[in-house]
Amino acid sequence: MEQSKKDVDTTAKDVSIVDDDVLEVFELVEDNTIEECMMLVNKLSENSLLEVEKEKENLTRLLKEADKEVSKLKKSLRSANSSNEKITLELKTEKQKTKELEEQLKSANERLAQIEDDLTQSKDEYLEIEDKYQEASKLAKDTNHLLNQVLSKKNRLEKEVDSYKKQQSQFAAMERKMQREQERANVKLTEYSEKLLKTEAELQEKSSELSTLEEDFKLQIEHLQEKLNIEKGLNRSLAVEADECVAAIGKKFDSLEKQNSDTEKEKSSAIKNLTRAQHEMTCFKEEVEKERIINDQKLKEAENTIEELRKSLHTESLKCALQRKDQADLELSIKNLQNEKCVQENQILELQQSYNEAKCELASYEERMAKMESEANQALQAANYDDGNSWANRVSQEEENESYEELKHRYTELEIEYNSVLKQFTQTRKHRNEVLRQNNELRYQAQMAVVQLASTNRRFVQHMEQLKMQLGVAEKVYQEKLFECNLLEIQVQHLMHQINAANGGQIVQQQG
Repeated sequence: MEQSKKDVDTTAKDVSIVDDDVLEVFELVEDNTIEECMMLVNKLSENSLLEVEKEKENLTRLLKEADKEVSKLKKSLRSANSSNEKITLELKTEKQKTKELEEQLKSANERLAQIEDDLTQSKDEYLEIEDKYQEASKLAKDTNHLLNQVLSKKNRLEKEVDSYKKQQSQFAAMERKMQREQERANVKLTEYSEKLLKTEAELQEKSSELSTLEEDFKLQIEHLQEKLNIEKGLNRSLAVEADECVAAIGKKFDSLEKQNSDTEKEKSSAIKNLTRAQHEMTCFKEEVEKERIINDQKLKEAENTIEELRKSLHTESLKCALQRKDQADLELSIKNLQNEKCVQENQILELQQSYNEAKCELASYEERMAKMESEANQALQAANYDDGNSWANRVSQEEENESYEELKHRYTELEIEYNSVLKQFTQTRKHRNEVLRQNNELRYQAQMAVVQLASTNRRFVQHMEQLKMQLGVAEKVYQEKLFECNLLEIQVQHLMHQINAANGGQIVQQQG
């Protein structure tokens, strides 16, 4: 601000009346305008000061609200920390309680183990007798089960033997059928071989006939050619006597031509016969080849059927051998099972004897127990009359009864303690689970509070930055308005100086 005032003063000092034409401006300005300008300057300054004060009040109010939010967040953090400390202390105490309860459980379990050992020692003899009886009953049941299994196996094996016998009879029938079919195939093969031999003989005969016919045709052609050669020689010899015997030669020539034409006709007919015979031979050969191919196919089919029949016979014979082996194995297994059956029957008899002995022992034990009870009752009845030996037996029995009752009482007490400890343990476990659940909920709430604090802190920081920005902008506006007010004051002062100077100049001129 001081620098701006200094700048304004320097600008005011640098202004000259002559250079800037201030006198002309002053002459145009009226007296009311200066006062109006001063009023405007004062109003603007007052308005700017009021706006600045309002902005300051708003900023102070926002700062107070931010301080209140910060104090609230601090209080919430303190409460969360205190609740966490309480929860940790409760967890520690509960852990100690659980440890104590576990120790109590261990001690109770040890007591129960001791009592159970005492009870097991007293019950071992009775359990041994029961085990023997159960073993005997189990052995009897096992033997009965084995007998049932053996009988079922025997029935199944008998059924299998019957089925194998049926299959064997079927295989025998199949073998008979195969033998019959093989005989039929052999008969067919002999018939086909005879037919083939006949067809081959016929072919040989026809081929020999064809060869003889060809030879005859060749001989006839050679004979005709010899005749033609002879006739040509005669014609040449007679040509010398052409003048004398022209008519005779012409006649002879005509006759010879006729003969030649006849021979040519015969030759053409012979050639046609040859071609026809050759065609018939080719057709016959084709038919023979077709029949031979068909016969070969039939032979191959017959051979294939024979081979298949042989294979099937071989497989069936192998199957029969396997079935015979299986039958022998089954017979051996049946014998073994019969032997096992005998052994098991002997074992069953032994087990029955042992079972009867065990029954007798149990009956004897029961009789002894009944005798003992009767003796005890008699001793109790005789206790009123006899004070000697009966009193000692009674004392021993009473001591035994008291010890047994004490053991029962201790066992019931320990069971009650064990059940109470289990209940306490379950209750503490439930309480521990509830405390853990509450602790997790409080941790979640604390995490959410931390997140909310972080978000509120972030928003507070952003709001503070915005307030700082607004304060900076307000300060800049305030400085600008102050600068404008100072400029207006300087201009007013400059105008007043000019007015005073002008008035002084006019007075001097009037005096001069």
